[in-house]
Amino acid sequence: GNMNVCAKILHAGLEYCEYSENLLNRAIKHEEKMGNLCRARELLSRLKHVGIEKVWRTVLEGALMEARAGNDVMARRVLKYLMHHVPWYGPLYLEAFKLEKDLGRTRDALHVVER
Repeated sequence: GNMNVCAKILHAGLEYCEYSENLLNRAIKHEEKMGNLCRARELLSRLKHVGIEKVWRTVLEGALMEARAGNDVMARRVLKYLMHHVPWYGPLYLEAFKLEKDLGRTRDALHVVER
């Protein structure tokens, strides 16, 4: 479909529902697909002042985006933060494990599994 029209629709929705998890996740993925990581990061930055319990899924999407973009340091930092604040969400540990494994950091991958 038309990517620019899609972007306009997502951003119009976010004007009315600024912290909508569904809209934010889709907008972040869309901006990443368009190669506009700066805009995706801008969308994520609006979550700084919102409690992590309300936005952790979107923050996780941001960490995965950073990992796909090759920003391993930021991805690791955010995943560690999420593991501390959302310890009950099992798939989070799988993503952290996969990141460490893909980076060739076997020892760090094992530490994630041991948590």
